[in-house]
Amino acid sequence: MRILWIDIDNFKCFRRIRVPSAGILPEGLVFVDGENSSGKSSLFDAIFYALFYDPSKAKMIGTKDDLIRRSASKTVVEVGFELSGRYYEVRREHEKGKAVQAYLWKINKDKALEGISEGRQELAKTITDVDAKITSLLNITRDNALNTTFVRQGEVQRLAESTGRDLRETIYELFQLDRYKDRLNDIIKLKISKLDDKLGKYAIERSDENIDEEVEELNNQIKEMKEKIKLFDQKIAEHEEKLKLYPNLKDLQQIIDWSTKLKQRDESLTRRYEVLNTESKKYKLSPPLTDKLFNKKLKEIDEETQTTLTELAKIEAEIEVLRNERSDLFQSLQDENHKKSSVEKMLAGEGKKIICELCSQELSETSVDEIKTRVDRNIPILEKGLVRKDEKIGAIGKTVEKLENKEKENQALKINIQNLQTNFLDYSSLKQEREKWKEDQLVLLKKYDAQTLQELASKYNLKEFNELFEKIQEIQLSKQKEELDKKSNLNQISEKNTKIKSLDEEKKKNLKKKEKQSEINYQKDLIKNVEKHVEGFITEDLITNKLIAGIQQSTNNYIYLFTKGRYSEIYLEPTRQRTLKMSIKDGIAGFIKNQNQLSGGDSTAIGLGLRLGISDLLKRVRPLKDSPYQPPLMDLLILDEPLGSLDSGRRQKVIEGLLSEKKFPQIFLITHTSIRSEVSAPTISIHSSAKGSTATFYPAPTDIEKEATEMDLSEIEVTP
Repeated sequence: MRILWIDIDNFKCFRRIRVPSAGILPEGLVFVDGENSSGKSSLFDAIFYALFYDPSKAKMIGTKDDLIRRSASKTVVEVGFELSGRYYEVRREHEKGKAVQAYLWKINKDKALEGISEGRQELAKTITDVDAKITSLLNITRDNALNTTFVRQGEVQRLAESTGRDLRETIYELFQLDRYKDRLNDIIKLKISKLDDKLGKYAIERSDENIDEEVEELNNQIKEMKEKIKLFDQKIAEHEEKLKLYPNLKDLQQIIDWSTKLKQRDESLTRRYEVLNTESKKYKLSPPLTDKLFNKKLKEIDEETQTTLTELAKIEAEIEVLRNERSDLFQSLQDENHKKSSVEKMLAGEGKKIICELCSQELSETSVDEIKTRVDRNIPILEKGLVRKDEKIGAIGKTVEKLENKEKENQALKINIQNLQTNFLDYSSLKQEREKWKEDQLVLLKKYDAQTLQELASKYNLKEFNELFEKIQEIQLSKQKEELDKKSNLNQISEKNTKIKSLDEEKKKNLKKKEKQSEINYQKDLIKNVEKHVEGFITEDLITNKLIAGIQQSTNNYIYLFTKGRYSEIYLEPTRQRTLKMSIKDGIAGFIKNQNQLSGGDSTAIGLGLRLGISDLLKRVRPLKDSPYQPPLMDLLILDEPLGSLDSGRRQKVIEGLLSEKKFPQIFLITHTSIRSEVSAPTISIHSSAKGSTATFYPAPTDIEKEATEMDLSEIEVTP
């Protein structure tokens, strides 16, 4: 990854700057110099603000309001960067009292290399989406970026002087080994939790002892119930012997039912007969009533109806003749009236020719008068004839009305007689059914050598039949009660036997559950044993056998360069106390030194070499083949004031080493010491003022600039 430009508006001490003002920042080593508190670290805080800032998770660079420059109400930071041949720009901003806004774009490569943000293609525009996309692109989280990319002031020397335990913890933290341990422990806890859940499914609700106690109690109850059943059987047998001495209760109940039905039927037949008798008198039907009598009456009504219909047909034919004759008279009257109208019209046309409207011939006055005389005579005669016809038709119509009324009365009478006949047939059917019941009742009575209910009761020395029925019913009910009690006890025994079977099954399930519990507990013990060896595995296998060798190899080149060849090898030896013992080979003195024997300058140079060696290894090594750790793509370095305790010679060697370093695409070296005159390297100079800090980018000086700087200006002749 390479930072291309930083564009700041009202962030911390900066008012409005763009670094560089034109073009892009170069690869390799870039110096950042300036006085203390001028804003050197704030420049890189702006980078982390644009890439990662979340007010709830990145307070190490300041709270929201702390980030906005005094007297301003809003801050905006834009950073252009290159990653794996692709070019991006990220923007983050916020106002006081408002939420942070973030945007991420992919930008045009050619324009980006000129320092111009064009051809934007939006990738994300919310805090959540931008953070997720940045993390995905750089393969690094906010916290890890702050811990790995930014080597803060004092960290280099502390690393060289750290205890074995602290050094080991530093390696743990940088390589995220706690993640493996925590993840493995989380997996173990999850496994144990799942096994505990599974164990809960096989929890034994009741012990076998409790089940055995309940089974024993149930067997005792069954034994008691069986004794009761024996008593019930004895009493049932006694009741059955008594019942054999008396008539069957069902027969007696049937006799009672028939008696009740006979009584009800007799009452019904009496009412029906009274209605039939009253109705038959209305229609002059003399008892005894029979079906034949009703049929005879219906036949008489049909014959009378037929006679009426025949007479009606004859009269209606006569009326039809009269109506035809009247129609002819009416037509003749219409014709005469028409002639009269025609003659009157002809007479009204004096001095003109008179044309007959009927024959279209001219008529004489004599002919017209004759026609008028004849018409005047015929019209009254025809009108009188019409009146007579209407009177005759009206008189015959009254006769028709009488005959029709008579026919309707006959039909109504026929319906009433038919209904009465139906009622009579129902009455006869009910009467026959009553006789059948009486006969059936007598058959049952004869079964017990009796003709009546009273006679049957007397055979058993009882006055009333009801006494006999109640006595037998009482014995029967007592028997039924004993049978119900017996059945209830049998059902309870069956239920208790079923319960005993279920308890036996529960014991079998308990046995299986115990087996499962033993199996699960065995698995838990195995997993817990694994948990005990997690820390040892990480220490022995990852740190001791893999990472330490890599760190040593990666660090040796740096410390050799930074110490002008005096120190060539670093040794990190694990101890039994799970710490690391650090020592360094002194090539000039010819022996191995431990940490405590190093000078301040040595510690700084070796610490910086160790930190760069670790950072180099972070980019290319995964502690485990299948581990979730992936080397970060944010592989630039920001070194904050690492040269303070170095003498000029060592500082020169460190800078030369950083200038030649190719493993990191970009290294920003922050220092308050002005070294632009000492080293040919691009520089960002930070200066503070009352109006706010400024940042100026100076490219690496050319050879001509170097020569001009080195020349003694006093030797130059000035032309007057």
